[in-house]
Amino acid sequence: MTGFRCLGVQLASGEPTRLHPGVHLDESVATLTDGAYRTANGASIVRAGLAHLRTVRPAAIVIDSPADWIQLAIAVAARRLGAAVFTRFASTRTDWPRTVWRERLKGWFYRGWDGYLVTGELAREYLLSFGVPADRLVLCGNPSDSGAIEEAARAARAPDGADPARAASFLYVGRFLELKNLVRLVRGYARYRDQGGAWSLDLVGFGETESAIRRAARGVPDVRLHGALPFSEIVDLYLRSGALVLPSLSENWGLVVNEAMHAGLPLVLSDRCGCIPELVVTGARGNALLINPESEQEIEAALRHLSEMTAADREAMGQSSRERVAGQTPARWAAAVASGIEAALRGRPGRGPRGPGAER
Repeated sequence: MTGFRCLGVQLASGEPTRLHPGVHLDESVATLTDGAYRTANGASIVRAGLAHLRTVRPAAIVIDSPADWIQLAIAVAARRLGAAVFTRFASTRTDWPRTVWRERLKGWFYRGWDGYLVTGELAREYLLSFGVPADRLVLCGNPSDSGAIEEAARAARAPDGADPARAASFLYVGRFLELKNLVRLVRGYARYRDQGGAWSLDLVGFGETESAIRRAARGVPDVRLHGALPFSEIVDLYLRSGALVLPSLSENWGLVVNEAMHAGLPLVLSDRCGCIPELVVTGARGNALLINPESEQEIEAALRHLSEMTAADREAMGQSSRERVAGQTPARWAAAVASGIEAALRGRPGRGPRGPGAER
């Protein structure tokens, strides 16, 4: 963005359901408060945010969600200081059960901002249903750190350029939460083993359902829980596993899908993943098998089908993954975001704010 400087703001130093080992935050990222965001004192975060706004006086800010009261308060204050306010939007119509009153309230929170950074087509369609003007939407995708994965892949290749050998294993990477549906995945995997399947199942992550997952895995061969791993070790698993499995009951996008695709993996995905229109091809020359995440039978059938494919067919699926995800890069995302913010700032005079972002 010509003539602009980009600054990051971390509202709190952590979050209970995520670990970020080894992350270095330089002077371009300000951390406003210590502790976990969900358990911190919200009023303290708001006060720190307002002080930061008065110091920096930004031309525009981007928040993650105006439905979060802390971010809403900071966004309204930024508006009063003359800043344009953009919000990210990744939800889809089907990624979670909806109720009428929640939808009306959500629409009120989301209408009236200067622009919306929308991850994909399903999110775009859902946001438009709230009455948000289409010309304020910036479709920017949802990239992962593709460069780091590709660099690790190059380092792992043999001197002749061959990729590491793929193990006969399914891989899950993510938090251990109810919505990730891992107990049902383990049960579907147990059915797969009962039917003679031989691939192993690697689960990487941590969270509140770990005890339930371990109970479900008792007596099931080759279920391995790795805990939280450094990113370099996760990339190594992407490069050496046979397929990624993501069976979520709710998944706005699924950034682990990007990561696995950059590493050339075929996919077994819940049909509720928000990234499907952008990243998934099924059928001939496809890269994924889609499942109803509430069906152990469909999980079992997809695992069996993929493991019984020829190595050449799975490699073709992995190559399709690489080709499909090629455009989801941080550089392209940044260019789309910068272009959208510049356009909004040019057209902002005379456009009165509405909804929760309006001056009161």
